[in-house]
Amino acid sequence: MPSPPLLHSAPDQPRPDRTQSPWDALQAHLSGIKRRLQDEIERYPAPIPACDAQFNFLLEQRGAVAQALQRLEAIRAEPSAPAGPLQGLLDFAASCELLTDDAGRALLTRLRH
Repeated sequence: MPSPPLLHSAPDQPRPDRTQSPWDALQAHLSGIKRRLQDEIERYPAPIPACDAQFNFLLEQRGAVAQALQRLEAIRAEPSAPAGPLQGLLDFAASCELLTDDAGRALLTRLRH
């Protein structure tokens, strides 16, 4: 059975603020995904442990977002990145599977320009 698609932005989610730094915009986007996942997990009906695929998927996604935020902070804190911090940010964003919604794609486009 294929896994459910990644959580996408709610239709009313605001677009990234163009005055934010790219770092802050990406962190805000990932934090928003994390909040939506946590809200969905909290409202989820009591699952049968290890038997509810959707609930387990939500837990996996929450872990993936937490790891992505940690990676982003590590890249941001690395002062001696060989190609510079912006290249590290671009590489991270290009490989981050959590940026597949409309807001994520808009953010990637902004980062590339």
